Amino acid sequence: MNNNEQRTFVFSCIKRFAKESKMVANNSRKENSFKYVLKDLNGTENYVCKTFLLATLGFHPANDRFLKSVRDTEPTAALPRKDMRGRHPNSAKVDRNLLVDHIKTFQPVVSHYRREHAPNRLYLSSDISVTLMYKDFVEKNPMVKASYELYRQAVASMNISFANLGNEECFECEKFNLHLKSSLHKKEDSSIDCKECGVWKGHKENYVAAREEYEKDKKEREPEKLIISADLQNVIMLPRAEMFKEMIFTPRLIAFNESFVPVGAYSKALKAMAVIWHEAISGRKKEDLISTFYAFLLNNRDTPYITIWLDNCAAQNKNWSLLSFFIFIVNCADVDLKIFYVKYFQCGHDKNTHLYYFFPVLHS
Repeated sequence: MNNNEQRTFVFSCIKRFAKESKMVANNSRKENSFKYVLKDLNGTENYVCKTFLLATLGFHPANDRFLKSVRDTEPTAALPRKDMRGRHPNSAKVDRNLLVDHIKTFQPVVSHYRREHAPNRLYLSSDISVTLMYKDFVEKNPMVKASYELYRQAVASMNISFANLGNEECFECEKFNLHLKSSLHKKEDSSIDCKECGVWKGHKENYVAAREEYEKDKKEREPEKLIISADLQNVIMLPRAEMFKEMIFTPRLIAFNESFVPVGAYSKALKAMAVIWHEAISGRKKEDLISTFYAFLLNNRDTPYITIWLDNCAAQNKNWSLLSFFIFIVNCADVDLKIFYVKYFQCGHDKNTHLYYFFPVLHS
């Protein structure tokens, strides 16, 4: 039996009677008398003493605390009062919403680099730690008795990370490396008929060919051809001054930066362009990023040949709105484009200048 079933059985063994005798002063706290019964094999109730009942049920004869807890039930109750041990409200319990609200003041944001693989993951600036956040909470809420472990659990429950971004490995390559460890295959063995090996070999052919394409663009020496790499940089939380503690705990403004960096033989002679805005102006939706490309192309309106390298972030660089904008801009009178190439980095290799494929959009 569980605890409640045990209490119910003991409750059925107790008979409550009105107090048979009264003291002269009538100041006794005893209101009832109790008798104890046990049924035999025929179901007949037999009165027993308390010591006999305790010994029969496996309790120590001198320990009647369990009986007393069952006898405290109201006389009119049909079932015994539940065991309330561990169920009383904790007067020192900390309101979790108070912790969450304090954590939100540091403005955790979604990372640009990991949005595809971890869309619900939030990140904080690298100059912030859980220890500093907890110390700030204690200073601002001296009456709240919250432990460091409780605060750390609140941070973890919000799926917040302090990881150093931008160092992700290629998923296909790592998957293939694990496959090699669990099998007897080798990378250089092309005679093995294996599905996993075939997928990776196709992946390798793509990023090797893409690297050659990128190296070819880097050697381009025609001044009228502009080759750039565009990318949305990691968000910047302003103000940023790590030497001042007051700056760390100040509510911050999130700034965005879409950079257009020249590559190739003329990269040193050309200036990079950064389109910068903050959250009070707009966010980083597809229409916001399209406006940065529009600003860049207007800034280079007299360039007839432009090639842009992009990564494979689908939400920002591979959506129909952006591709439709490219169709619009090459047919727009605001620019003098004759040929406009958009080339994408190989997925998983974009941080190592391995590239995948491209498609031309030709001006009619």
